[in-house]
Amino acid sequence: MRYIGVRELKESFVSCINSGEEIVITKRKKPIAKISPIKRNSPESALLEIGRVLTEAGITQKDALRVLKQVRKELYG
Repeated sequence: MRYIGVRELKESFVSCINSGEEIVITKRKKPIAKISPIKRNSPESALLEIGRVLTEAGITQKDALRVLKQVRKELYG
């Protein structure tokens, strides 16, 4: 885990995220945010990919949840 100040992050953002390590962002030496890499083939990466595809297709979160609710109702009663 690497700690980096906001100013330094702004100057070297690309190299920081390409490092593949977890980064804690600090402001005045206090942690304010965390950036962590997404592991390939993880449930999180699959959900993010589904979200990206739905967004590109113009499907809102509300519509997606409505359809999932209908499918769940048909499958499980």
